[in-house]
Amino acid sequence: MNAEKVRLARSAIYLAAQNVVSTISGILYFAFAARLLPTIADLGEVSAITMFSGLLLTVMILALPSAVSKYYSELLGKNLPSDAIGVAYTGFKIGTLLALVGGGSCFLFAPIISLMLFGSEAEAFFFRLLALDVVAVFISQFSSSVLYGSQRFKELSVSSIISNSIRTAATISFLLLGFGITGIILGWIIADFLYLCLSLLFCRDLIRKMHGSFPLSTLLKYSTPIYGSNILSYLQSTIDRYIVLGLVGAQVLGIYSPATTAVLYISSLPGALASAIFPRASGLFGKGDMRGIMRTTNVASRYSAIIYSPMAFGLVATALPTIDLFAGSRYIEGAPALAIMAAASVVLSLHHVVSTYIASIGRTFAFFVSQATAILACSFVSILFIPQFGAIGAAIGRSALILVNFLTMLIYVKSEIHDLIDWRSFFTSLVTSSIMSLFVYIFVWEFYSKYLLPVYILVGFIVYLIILKALKIMNNSDLELLIAFVPQHLKGIAYRFGRFLTS
Repeated sequence: MNAEKVRLARSAIYLAAQNVVSTISGILYFAFAARLLPTIADLGEVSAITMFSGLLLTVMILALPSAVSKYYSELLGKNLPSDAIGVAYTGFKIGTLLALVGGGSCFLFAPIISLMLFGSEAEAFFFRLLALDVVAVFISQFSSSVLYGSQRFKELSVSSIISNSIRTAATISFLLLGFGITGIILGWIIADFLYLCLSLLFCRDLIRKMHGSFPLSTLLKYSTPIYGSNILSYLQSTIDRYIVLGLVGAQVLGIYSPATTAVLYISSLPGALASAIFPRASGLFGKGDMRGIMRTTNVASRYSAIIYSPMAFGLVATALPTIDLFAGSRYIEGAPALAIMAAASVVLSLHHVVSTYIASIGRTFAFFVSQATAILACSFVSILFIPQFGAIGAAIGRSALILVNFLTMLIYVKSEIHDLIDWRSFFTSLVTSSIMSLFVYIFVWEFYSKYLLPVYILVGFIVYLIILKALKIMNNSDLELLIAFVPQHLKGIAYRFGRFLTS
């Protein structure tokens, strides 16, 4: 058995576990927030504050954590640990400075920010409170980038799982106590400082060794195209919501928010797998092993498609009960929007793998081109459809963004496209997931109840497994991989389960 496959699989499992807990925590938080905030407009205000926090981070962090991860892992791949430590040290110094500037700016300009977003200075207190959270978030970007670059996925996962759990518990507690939006921000502060402390604790051995420096110009040369791409990514993730807010108001934005949130949570899984292969791909690039990079991305694309496609199409089939249970009956108008976006998101299983490959070899200008094109497409489609169709029009615009972004990136790597991606696995998973989705949709139609959502998911899982077995999609290599990375006491169960699928 290829030991590298096992290591990558375990890394992906750590990051997937982190995302599962983040998703569950987020669902609980959002469910309480949607119900306990007095109005749908309040949910819109929370969304606006979140969007501003993301804007501040994107603009001021300069994409430098990506450069730190890139060069830290690359120098380790070249067996230059002392130089790698210099990268980490430089990153921490810059991160601390940026955190102070970012937090201070948020605090000082809080009244102006409130006026721009809400039309009055009455909510300035929210942004002064947010300034404290900004400090923790900025510094933790650099501490986690060092852990990421050294491939300490277990430590990253533990930090994230604990902080996300505390975030959910704290925000729900404050909401139940009647703190409203203030309570939500307090929950963020507690969780983000906890994450910072844990990530620093897990890389304390590296911190003790920190010395030397790494040229800031080199970091900026790598990060500048990513910085532009990150700004576009921010617009990519928010442009539809800004257009909704500007054209049809906060009420429709409140209806649309649960749908976008649900898609965001489920689409984090392929991103986790891509995150697991990035340090490995960067290390291989440092060694000049392009064939190794291709093998890594090809395997990753296979498992990403097999795992994510049924999740995306399952969400299409269960959009109505998901919104009903997830956010409450007053948001069910957003169910069609959720179904549209979930269907389009199926290409993310490949998109994240391709983008990871591009980032690992340093051809980062592709991100700028693909995202700029996608944002223009989304803006055009959204402005055209939102005034007439509201949340559904916004979902059509977001789907256009996802698809155009992916297709533009494919054009950029067209010469490597056959080696990068396991297309057969992708299209096979697409067909099998569509069949599964149809079965689940019929079941939901005949036996509808929002409380049966776990049953719908179970039915979809069983149907998908039956189809995998009937079409013999899984092979002995998949079985060996499954057995190799599970704990010793679960190998017997894994073997029997794998034999069921492959026999």
